[in-house]
Amino acid sequence: MQLEQAAAIERELVTRNMALNPAQYRRHAGISSPSGVVVSGFCGHLYIADGGNQWEKQLLGESLLTEPAIAQWSKIFASHLSGAEDFGVRLVHLVVPEKQLALPHYRWKTDLEPDLSIRPLRQIIQAAPDSMEILYPLTLFENHKPWCELFYRGNSHWCATGCLIAARAALHALTGGDAPAIEKIPLEQACIKHDLSLHFPDDEAFEEVIRIRPSGSRIFDNKAFEKTGHYTNSHYITRNPDAPIQDTLIIFGDSYACDLGLTAAMSACFLHVHFVWSKTIAWPYVKQMQARFVLWQSAERFLFKPPSLI
Repeated sequence: MQLEQAAAIERELVTRNMALNPAQYRRHAGISSPSGVVVSGFCGHLYIADGGNQWEKQLLGESLLTEPAIAQWSKIFASHLSGAEDFGVRLVHLVVPEKQLALPHYRWKTDLEPDLSIRPLRQIIQAAPDSMEILYPLTLFENHKPWCELFYRGNSHWCATGCLIAARAALHALTGGDAPAIEKIPLEQACIKHDLSLHFPDDEAFEEVIRIRPSGSRIFDNKAFEKTGHYTNSHYITRNPDAPIQDTLIIFGDSYACDLGLTAAMSACFLHVHFVWSKTIAWPYVKQMQARFVLWQSAERFLFKPPSLI
């Protein structure tokens, strides 16, 4: 029931935001921002085009991983599996599908949708160890897109419904379906600045949204955003004594987990949730915290540049 309610609220807010920010919602599809990083779609949707990650070139199969890059990802995932076995943790890899894949009909006319089947993620999956579990909720998103927003229209990130769908799938994968049912993950109203709207000078930068509210309290925070104005390198810990799973989960990830809902959702489920902004897993930290669960999360576009092993 909660997902249905969240979907209805998000659709209502879209109608309201269309009236408050007509420049974005009336813009023709296919218009690039002055920076060239963002391209407009239909009905107010904005998409990452070809910024630092050359995302649409990846998406269209024009920029693929080199053999050394594929080999590096194989080493990274092998290291992850070895660490999970050594420290006895349940490990799940979550790759967040990009907006063009979840909502292609808002990026291109249906009869002009390109072939998106050849891209770096496919190379990585083919080279990954057989025992590695990659959670890639694209099919879930496709099944829900007729009635869920999934992604903010002026943003590259998922909205509350997209995050709820992925969080439930991640919880199921982490616990093997044995977790107590999470009936309700709390939501809250907010006014946020959209990352893609900012690339168009005539757009308003803020819109009213609903988002996932963290449960419990933060017991540690390195306050990266307060110190630098950026969430990169954030590290914080939540504690929820009422959580149904009285164990520790560590999330190594990026903005989807840091401030766009995934860690907040998991704080309703686990006693302690640690978020560490990192492209790979710091196993010494996992050992130090005696975590039983580890979730590695990455946006799909970031896979093009494999990180160094820690």
